[in-house]
Amino acid sequence: MKRLALLSIVLAMLVGVFIVTAPSLVSIEVVRRSITYEIAGWGGKALTFEGTPTVAFRPYLTVGFPKARIVSIQTGDTLVTTEMLSAQIPLLPLIFQGRIEPSAFDLRAPVFHFVTDAEGRPNWTLPYALDATTRVQRLSLTDGTIHYANAAGRSVEIDHVDALLKWPDPSGPASLSGKATWQGKPGTFSITIGSLLDFFEQRLTTLQLAVDAEPVRATFNGQVQQLDRPTASGDIAIQTPALHELANLFGLYLPDHAAFGAASLQGAVSLARGIATLPDAKLSIDGSDGEGGLSFDFTSARPSAQATLAFDDLDIAPFAELAMDALTAARALGERVLDFSALGQVDLDVRLSADRLLYGGDAIGRVAGSAALRAGRLDVALADMRLFDARVSASFSLDTGGPASEAAIRAQFDALSLKSLPTTLLPFLGTRGTAAGMFALTTGGDRWDALMNNLAGSGELTLSGGTLNGIDASALAKAWTDKTATDALSGKTDFTQASIGFSLGRDTLSIETGQLQGQGYTADFNGSADFARPAFDMHGSIDFDAGRFTPAKSVPFILRGDADSLDIAPGQPTP
Repeated sequence: MKRLALLSIVLAMLVGVFIVTAPSLVSIEVVRRSITYEIAGWGGKALTFEGTPTVAFRPYLTVGFPKARIVSIQTGDTLVTTEMLSAQIPLLPLIFQGRIEPSAFDLRAPVFHFVTDAEGRPNWTLPYALDATTRVQRLSLTDGTIHYANAAGRSVEIDHVDALLKWPDPSGPASLSGKATWQGKPGTFSITIGSLLDFFEQRLTTLQLAVDAEPVRATFNGQVQQLDRPTASGDIAIQTPALHELANLFGLYLPDHAAFGAASLQGAVSLARGIATLPDAKLSIDGSDGEGGLSFDFTSARPSAQATLAFDDLDIAPFAELAMDALTAARALGERVLDFSALGQVDLDVRLSADRLLYGGDAIGRVAGSAALRAGRLDVALADMRLFDARVSASFSLDTGGPASEAAIRAQFDALSLKSLPTTLLPFLGTRGTAAGMFALTTGGDRWDALMNNLAGSGELTLSGGTLNGIDASALAKAWTDKTATDALSGKTDFTQASIGFSLGRDTLSIETGQLQGQGYTADFNGSADFARPAFDMHGSIDFDAGRFTPAKSVPFILRGDADSLDIAPGQPTP
């Protein structure tokens, strides 16, 4: 027992003596060369520093280099600067072999400068194998900053990075965890790799990833291979409470609107050659759930996406409100240039269908259509749409790639129930009957006023089995004798069919030909409607047959005013 106590005392004394004398055994230059050797595999060329290095136990033997700087082996420019680079030196190799082999690095307030040139060449390199002699098992960053920029001017900055990378055994699992802030949005992250050795040597290994930040939560569980052009497959899940905030982080600026609110995506994903594919994805946008195939291509400066999605229910109210808000904002700009730059940020090719089309929760039909966005040109086609039991087909195009933007819209419909239309749209019509027709519009310009001035179009409208409210044709028939049309502004007139041929310009609807047919009468009319006021100015005549008014007469009329205040006056009676 006494021998054991004596041995313990001697051992404690030896450890104490070593702690006091060990710093003097460490060569700063040897440590610097050792660090340089380790960082060479990551693209670093040399380590320089300012001030006086420190050697201490904290609680391990640690060498610190103040104001350290690592230059790029590719370009010779600064790759990393740090307020303090500390290297942990294992004791046993130092004591028994006199070898200085860092096992851990700690970087305080490091700043990483990652750059790619016009040919896409980076100023860093990625390790393609682990050096069998390396003893480094840990790397930590405290309050770091990561800068990335390319020759095209695109840049990314991530700051307040606290991270810990650990790989106790090169052939075993490695982990990276920490927190960071991107564009003012803080978040945490964690990554686990099944085998760091397999990862660096381009062999498949497992990968688990989790990100929890203010605008997004994401997880991946699968396999990965390669570093510079990774290949991966596994299950992915992404959730965001605000799609516009997530898009804005990646430079795809969307307005703060309910249409770009909560969203989620999950499914099996594969990544190869810069293209991510989800063949059976589940997608939710603002409460509307759909499924289908998705793919994303990140290989070019302008990313692209393709999608074929089917929804059971799709509520279009947020998107309709978004379109109206966009029109209101554009109208307010007047002579100022409209900004269409967002259309040039990505390429899209989307095919979409919905069994039930909703508006504010109310079923209004179903839809199948497509949308394509390429190099600033948007094309939308509704090939098969049921809207309030009507059959509708429509197309819309907007081309912003030329000297001036050009837009066109064309629509055709039939069997549209008049009771489904808002009363403010056609204030004189009752809810009976159906409508069929078509119209086409074109315009061009980069300012709202120019778009309105260049607006041109035409169309045809046919109404069947309806009612004309607020005008009594029978009272109008008597107007040629008593010279008054007061009674004509009350009551209603049923018609069997109405047909209208019209043209459109800035704030004006011109009726080129119009005819109204009912029991015992036929009305022909033309004129115009001013949307800006709004106001009407119609001219025409009603021909009554002998069955409705004896003898048969033709009664001319003039209709002026608006929906709230009409003035109808007869013309000269025809014998």
